[in-house]
Amino acid sequence: GEAMGRRLHLVPFTVTIPPDERDPYLFDRLWSEGKGILSWMLEGYRLWKLHGLNPPGIVTDAANEYLAHEDHVGEWIEECCDIGPAMIEASADLLRSWKTWADNRGLIAGSEKALGEGLRSRGFVPARVRRKRGWTGLQVRQTHPEGEAGQ
Repeated sequence: GEAMGRRLHLVPFTVTIPPDERDPYLFDRLWSEGKGILSWMLEGYRLWKLHGLNPPGIVTDAANEYLAHEDHVGEWIEECCDIGPAMIEASADLLRSWKTWADNRGLIAGSEKALGEGLRSRGFVPARVRRKRGWTGLQVRQTHPEGEAGQ
């Protein structure tokens, strides 16, 4: 969710040093530079306190890619729902479709509350549907890629 997105910083390690090129004395060399490394760390801390954390694009891109890959509610909406301002759907129907979709992928669907948080974070609004709880802005498709009506 959004809270996770604010906190997640993935540092992609894209290079692996081949064993025959690794420095067997790296620890000793770093230890001998300890005072300089500590000074560098303290300067980084000072700048962080002054300006905040400004991760490079490669770090934010890696985090965004990871979060998009883990956005199961977003995938379900894309595959199983129609979106539009005039659409409205009962919570029970949304939950049934969500659970079927998640079960078919071996995912843990979670609670109705968790699904509701996922919908709310995407701008969908709770509403009353035929005197029951529901959501505006989306509807379960009558058929979707798995060929199951309304699920």
